[in-house]
Parts: sequence; C-alpha cells; structure tokens
Amino acid sequence: VKRRYGRPGNPIDNIFVERLNKTQREEVFNIYRFKSLAEVQRQLDAWRIRYNLVRPHQALASMSPVQYAQMARAGLAWKSGPPQRVIP
Repeated sequence: VKRRYGRPGNPIDNIFVERLNKTQREEVFNIYRFKSLAEVQRQLDAWRIRYNLVRPHQALASMSPVQYAQMARAGLAWKSGPPQRVIP
C-alpha cells in the first residue's frame, strides 16, 4: 500500500471523505451542544447507525442502504427511475 496525500487546500482530492465530513457536521455537530466526550461518542454512534442503515441516500435512488441491498438481492437495480430487473 502506497500512501498518497492530497494537495493542501484541494478538497477535490478527497471528495468522498469531505462529503461525509460535511454531512456529519450538518447532522450532528451543528445541531447538538455536547457536555462530554462520552456524549459526543453516543451521538456519533447513533448517527453512524442511522446513516448506514436508515437514512436515504441520493446515490441509491433516495433509498436507505438496507432498502437498496434488499432490492439488489431481489435482482432489481435502481439507478434513476423505476426498478428494472437485472438480467444475469
């Protein structure tokens, strides 16, 4: 594994992490006032579970990751628009 650093001041080099950080900041850090590190950890754990299991994602046709996985297991692919059967 070769370590590669992004260019300083260029968020495009690390766009997916930057997007996740933005969402986390908007949905957790800008909303709650924390009184302890343990409280931060509880809120982040709850957010992570919601983000990974429940929250709709634009990239998944506004479905939650769980819904998208169920559709994929059923052989349905969602891009933009109605589901279409995947031909094996």
